Amino acid sequence: MEKLLQRIIKTYKVTMPLFVLILTTFPILASAPKNIAIESQEFTLTQAKKTSVKKVTLNGSRKTLSIGTSYKLRAKITPANATKKAVKWKSSNKNIATVNRHGKVTAKRVGKATITATARDGSKKKALFVITVKAKENYKSAYAPIIKAFAATQRSGFRTYSRPIEDSYIAIAIRDGWINDGSYAAGYMSSVVEENNLRYVIKDISGDGIPELLVGSRNKTGPQKGDIYILSVYTCLNNKPISVFQATPTYSATLLKNNVLYTVGAHTGAIWEIFYKFTADGITLKKDEFVEETPFPTSKTTYSHCGDRGYSGAKKISKKKYTKLTKKYRSKELKLKGTAVGSWK
Repeated sequence: MEKLLQRIIKTYKVTMPLFVLILTTFPILASAPKNIAIESQEFTLTQAKKTSVKKVTLNGSRKTLSIGTSYKLRAKITPANATKKAVKWKSSNKNIATVNRHGKVTAKRVGKATITATARDGSKKKALFVITVKAKENYKSAYAPIIKAFAATQRSGFRTYSRPIEDSYIAIAIRDGWINDGSYAAGYMSSVVEENNLRYVIKDISGDGIPELLVGSRNKTGPQKGDIYILSVYTCLNNKPISVFQATPTYSATLLKNNVLYTVGAHTGAIWEIFYKFTADGITLKKDEFVEETPFPTSKTTYSHCGDRGYSGAKKISKKKYTKLTKKYRSKELKLKGTAVGSWK
């Protein structure tokens, strides 16, 4: 009886107080017509209108994970007032990747699997998500030569550098003689040249379960004292380090809480903002560049979106659009303390 009452409450709209319906009509409800007259009281039971699911969307379309790692999928139902919003999760190959009823995907074996989220209201609306699983990486062994090379370069007073960091920020300064030539770049490099100032952090910022190696210089003064500016970022593929980001001699990066690398700099009346975010493959960084310019002597400010095309491919945009496009990247800076490269064992 209790279950039947619950079904009535959920399925029907009642034109008179529900307790009256229960007390006066329930005993004959099973055989009564929709219009029920009892003791001169008429009750009308009408079938509640159902709103079907029109679309199911997920937080992305593909992701690369390493064996043993997990990723949380989230399903969004359209319209928001759909009667039944639940979805059913299914993996095309449970040997490669499994998914539980909450949308948590776990990587099992190397390969690809498609995760399907299907609306449970009978509308057959669904969304697909491709999971690529790669082998576990021995990232500590892969990153060891890089960290040791930075340490050796630091011990030498930055007079020499090892091949693993030839394309790094430090190597550029050494190659072009900017450390001791008295230039602006030389002054900027002073924080790096400081003994024991190089730090490393091993942290998964790509979201694929394989931690990246971040190497940077410690900030000596100011509100960010002790934090590091990122000079180089490496990831691991097939147990080998891959360079994915190198700062320039005048533009180091900070890591934001949403795992976006952020660089900002000013030159001749212009402010450059560049955001870097890992793509789904966990190896490639996508660059998105913006410029705010106030040319001298005019005070009129213009805004440009360069994307990954560089300044030559800049497109003028409004301030409103500039704010909107950059807002999706902005987040608080993540405080990274790091470990001295010389302490690696």
